[in-house]
Amino acid sequence: MRLHRFFRMKICVGFALVLMLWQCAPQLRHTAPAVEEVHQPEIRICLDDSLREATLRFDGNFLLELEEARYWFDETIGELNVSVRGEYLVIKNDKRFFELTTPLQVVFQPQYEYNTFYWNDIPYSGKLLLYLDKSHRLVINQLPVEKYLEGVVPFEMPTQNPEYREAIFAQTIAARTYAWYAIEHPENEFYHLFADERDQVYRGKLRSSPLIETAIKKTRGKVLALNDHSVRVQFHSTCGGILEVRSDSESTNGNPNTITMAYDLMDNEFNCKISPKYRWVEVRTAETVLQNLKHEFQLDSSLVQKWLDEGFHLTIEVVSRKPGGRVNQLRLVVNEREFLVDGYRIRAVLRDDVGEMLPSELFFINQSPTNPGKFYIVGAGYGHGRGMCQWGAIGMSLRGYNYHRILNFYYPELSIKTLYQ
Repeated sequence: MRLHRFFRMKICVGFALVLMLWQCAPQLRHTAPAVEEVHQPEIRICLDDSLREATLRFDGNFLLELEEARYWFDETIGELNVSVRGEYLVIKNDKRFFELTTPLQVVFQPQYEYNTFYWNDIPYSGKLLLYLDKSHRLVINQLPVEKYLEGVVPFEMPTQNPEYREAIFAQTIAARTYAWYAIEHPENEFYHLFADERDQVYRGKLRSSPLIETAIKKTRGKVLALNDHSVRVQFHSTCGGILEVRSDSESTNGNPNTITMAYDLMDNEFNCKISPKYRWVEVRTAETVLQNLKHEFQLDSSLVQKWLDEGFHLTIEVVSRKPGGRVNQLRLVVNEREFLVDGYRIRAVLRDDVGEMLPSELFFINQSPTNPGKFYIVGAGYGHGRGMCQWGAIGMSLRGYNYHRILNFYYPELSIKTLYQ
């Protein structure tokens, strides 16, 4: 901004005074135009999509408004049993009894933000919503995004070691980005995300630490963006040293299905080598694999039992691999009957005898030379290998890299954007 002074005196004197005043006066700063304030959004998380029976209790005051009256619930009410009985939602204990006809929406509203409800003994902040009709039996937790992150980050990454600080900051931003995309691109009219591995694992207020609180506070409102727009980021536990890159940019002529690979390597060192799943060996029996095939392909029980009783021959062969070496398609043959599996099913048909998935698709499989009913699987990593490797981020944090550098390494096409303060 310029200040004009006019004096009725000789031009030379006036010019000297103006020059002196200009040099002595403090200069005004140019300020950016005011930005419209964006408030923290709320997110709806599906805790259960097939409610049958559950327990519910409260710590603090919660309001339930029904047509006939308003009801307050707190810790003095004790534990309630919640169940679906035909066309009715039943909420009861020795102090309260409600039998509500479906379809309906029930909302338990906290009086204060620090009030807590316990659903199946897991503590949660925010509202509790129950939706029931002929097609839905939903249990939903609605709460601010920053509170949601408190129940996500500690279940996605170890959070007790202060040396993991920058990795936890990076995970917090990635998790917030995932939530932001879900809010902007809802796939369901009732909720944004599931509370399990279908999206991000969310367990309410069950686990906390000062480091989590710091990470959420210091990165408040920060997300990753692609050309200033929301993007659905991915992350996984351990890549085993090889990342699967599915590009969404012009680098692959705009084809989002183009898959390439990249090494999870910094300073000539694989970032995730400290992971307990960096390398692994597992064993499967032919009987276990057969039971997995029965489940995945809905095989007739009598046929499977016949194979088990009379004996069967199983072969497992890798048909193709992706550029980074992950198995793309697997062929299994049982007594000349062929099964082709790909994608998530690869890890499913190779579950162990207690139902645990194979850690990853990055593996070699060999039949025992002395026992044809036994298979050795030698593999690397845990998870799909796309996006940020969480143990790789921890490895970078241990070597002194900050969260900006970690995110730039795993998401080079994205930039950090602040949605709200």
